[in-house]
Amino acid sequence: LARQAAAERAARERAAARRAARAKGARIAEAVAVGARITLERIAVSLATAAAQRDEVAAARSTREAELSEVRGAAGRLAADLDRLTSEVHRDEVARAEQRLRIEQLEAKAAEDFGVDVDTLLAEYGPSIDVPPTPAPSRVPSRGDGLAAAGFGLALLLSILPWSRFGDAAGLGRAWTVHWSLLSAAAALVGVAAVLVFRRLLLDPRIEALAYGVLAALIAVGAILHAVHPPPLSRATGVPWRLAVVGALLASAGAGAKLRAVARSQSVRS
Repeated sequence: LARQAAAERAARERAAARRAARAKGARIAEAVAVGARITLERIAVSLATAAAQRDEVAAARSTREAELSEVRGAAGRLAADLDRLTSEVHRDEVARAEQRLRIEQLEAKAAEDFGVDVDTLLAEYGPSIDVPPTPAPSRVPSRGDGLAAAGFGLALLLSILPWSRFGDAAGLGRAWTVHWSLLSAAAALVGVAAVLVFRRLLLDPRIEALAYGVLAALIAVGAILHAVHPPPLSRATGVPWRLAVVGALLASAGAGAKLRAVARSQSVRS
């Protein structure tokens, strides 16, 4: 009995020790669970803080990159402006140097050719001296107008005569029918009008000479083509178209005389 009682007491002691150990383990587990929960909460707060800081850093980096891009663009624009200003300054310096060189060359030429120094030039032609009025352009003498008028007038008078024999194109004034003779007659009429107009207007004599030459060529071409290709069922008469060619030669001689007068006038001026 004593041994049984001792065994029961030992069993009860071991059971109590196990209960005490389980209770201690439960308290430890509860403490561990509480610590783990607190740790998880701290970790969540840390993660949120880290995410916020990461976003702030990313935003700050984007802002810095944008500012850096603006700074780089401004630096590029400033560099371009600097290059432009440098080139303009260099160009102005080159222009001033060229201007000084031209002035020195003019001074040297005036001194060598005319024996005039700079002070005399400034006194006579300086900025304080009024510029004399420009004379009106002198007209080149109307040389050649008489020959041109005679040639065009002769061709115009010949348009009254019959240019063809036989057929509908024969008869007085039939040169104005639609054929090659009409070209000569119309050019002669325009030539006479041109001589009258050029006497009243102040035109370039070279333009007048060119007009005379072109009209004379049209008269000659029309007369020759009329002789070669007369109207149907007719033949060209021998005198009118030949005299028309003579009139064209007179008008061409007038154009040449006008050009020679222009050349002589330019040589005298130079």
